[in-house]
Amino acid sequence: MEKILKLFEQWCNANNWIIERKVTPATLPEKVTQRYPLASKSDHFKFLNYFEKCLSENMQSWFLCENEYNKESTETEFGWNDMELMGLAATADDDEEHESIKNWWDNYIPILFSTRDGYSHFSMSLQESSFGQIVEGYEPMFEDVLVVADSLSELLEKIMSKEIVF
Repeated sequence: MEKILKLFEQWCNANNWIIERKVTPATLPEKVTQRYPLASKSDHFKFLNYFEKCLSENMQSWFLCENEYNKESTETEFGWNDMELMGLAATADDDEEHESIKNWWDNYIPILFSTRDGYSHFSMSLQESSFGQIVEGYEPMFEDVLVVADSLSELLEKIMSKEIVF
């Protein structure tokens, strides 16, 4: 993973992405670690220890880094779980759908948000059968996803090869 992170950093610099290297070890807030106890065993945690900030040149797509997981949602900034909160708000009158959305997000940690073509997310599976797999979902049904990569490394490679464009 270290090698792909270095290559991705070089690619980001060459493609005018806005990045900062991490200088201290990443720590996720308790609300995240309690919900996602396997997150610290994922490649995304290695990403969090490598990058302090990582967003596209147009600032419409960004990886969630340590600071994003510590932010709460506001009118001007996204919180780490905003895609989930939007879905829950849309299903407030449907207890079954509401519970289904919560259960889905219990198994997928969001790692990247985009507002380029409407709201979308890339999330990493923390389920045993698909651990590390990356999925993409769009509004209004964020949980209706497509698998886009089998790992974070593969996602980064697809970004660098412009198979996935932000």
